[in-house]
Amino acid sequence: MRTLLWLLPALFAGRVCGQLVALIAAPSFLPPYAAWDSNTLPYPLLLTLQALVLCLQVRIAAEQGRTRGFLVRPHPRAGRVLTILARVYAAAMVVRWALTMALVPELRWSGHAIPITFHFVLAAWLGTYARFLKRGDTPRSTITEFKTLSVAGSQER
Repeated sequence: MRTLLWLLPALFAGRVCGQLVALIAAPSFLPPYAAWDSNTLPYPLLLTLQALVLCLQVRIAAEQGRTRGFLVRPHPRAGRVLTILARVYAAAMVVRWALTMALVPELRWSGHAIPITFHFVLAAWLGTYARFLKRGDTPRSTITEFKTLSVAGSQER
């Protein structure tokens, strides 16, 4: 699970960088800029929001690696809510993909599914983080719980 908290943001960062490079340099090895952009937000705003999402993802992954910080404490209720949101998000992207392919057939398999694909990456990250929040399975919390149980058990004797 820890690996996914780093791997999925790395994939998303690749997407963000790829779109920026496609806009600035338009290299032949990347799809054209239009394939990266769904035109739902102005690009400067989109880039800013993507950077904020990446910063949050990196902070959460770093806190999780250190096993301390508010964003990585077990929160089962928040984990359940985020699980539902991740599933709804992924399902919405399935519907978006199906509608795009059905209603705009010229976009079919031409690389214009890049934005939708990376929404799946974000949904997968959100689901991974939600699972972590529900379980709270950090090594330090396990050790702390063990020590707490050991101390409590020894005091009862």
